[in-house]
Amino acid sequence: MRYKETNFSTQDLLNNTLEMEAANFAEIVIFDAFACLGLFLNVAVLAPTLFAGVCRKTTWAGLILSFILYAITYLLLIGRQRTTQHPPYGLCFLQASLVYSSPLLCAVSYTSFGIDFYLQVSVVVFGGFEKKTESRTQNALVIMPWVAFCFQNIITASLAVSNPSMVQRSPNQLYCIVTSPLPPTINCIVVIIAAIIVFPLDIHMTYILYKNSGTTRRLSEYSQTDISFSLYIRLVLFTLVGNVALGLSVVSMTRQLPAPSVWGIVLTTIPVIGAITFGAQTDIIRSYIPRKGKQALSRNHVVPDP
Repeated sequence: MRYKETNFSTQDLLNNTLEMEAANFAEIVIFDAFACLGLFLNVAVLAPTLFAGVCRKTTWAGLILSFILYAITYLLLIGRQRTTQHPPYGLCFLQASLVYSSPLLCAVSYTSFGIDFYLQVSVVVFGGFEKKTESRTQNALVIMPWVAFCFQNIITASLAVSNPSMVQRSPNQLYCIVTSPLPPTINCIVVIIAAIIVFPLDIHMTYILYKNSGTTRRLSEYSQTDISFSLYIRLVLFTLVGNVALGLSVVSMTRQLPAPSVWGIVLTTIPVIGAITFGAQTDIIRSYIPRKGKQALSRNHVVPDP
C-alpha cells in the first residue's frame, strides 16, 4: 500500500514538473515573440521613410527608432533565458544598461514628438516661428532623448563598475537588471515629467481644434508631410497608453511587481503598440503595395491618412 502511494506521489511530482516546464517555455516564447514582433513592425514602419519617399518629422523617426532599440534590448538574452548557466557578464551588463535607458529613450522621444506636434499645430493656427528659433527647437527636441539615454547608461555603468554583483538576471530570468533602485527611480521620475508635459498639450490641442473649425481642414493639407488630424488622434491614444507606462514605472520603483509572466508580456508589448499606433498609416501601407495595387487604390480615390 505504501509503495503504491509513493509511486502515485512520484508520478504527480513528475506531471507537475512537466507542466511547470511547459508553462516556463510558453512564457519565454510569448516574451520573445512580442519582442521580435515589435522589432519587425517598427523596422517595417521606419523603412518607407528611408527608402520609399514617405515624409515624416525627425522626431517621429526618433520615436520609432527608440521602439526599435527597446525591442532589441529584450532580445539580447534570447537562448540564455532561464538556463542553469549564467549569461556572459558583458552581455548581461549591456542588457541591464539598455533595460533602463531604452524605456527612458522612448519616454523622452515621445515627449519630444508631442511637443513638436503641438508646435506644428500652433504654426497652422497662429502662424510660424522665425527660422532660427524653429531650427534650434527642432535640434533640441531631436538631441534631448539621446542625452537622457546616455545619462541613464552612465548611471547604470557607474553602479555596475562600483559593484559588479549588482548585475543579475531578473526574478523571472528573462533579462538582466541592476539591483539598485536608482535606475528605475530615475525612469519613474522622467515618465511622470513626460506625462505632466504631454497631457496638458493634448488637452490644449483638443481645445484649439474645437475652437478653430478651420484647423482640421488645414491639418488635412499636411496629410502627406508633417502633421495631420489623424496623427493627433494617434498621439492622444498613445498618451493614454503612456499612463499605463506611468503606473508600471511607479510599481517598478516600489518593487511591488505583478506576476512575472504578466510583467514580462507587458514590457515587450510597448513597441508593438507604438508601431501599430504610429505606423498603421495609409501612405506607409501603400509603400508596400505593388504598383498595380496602387493604381487600383488610386482609381478608388483612397487618400493617404497619416
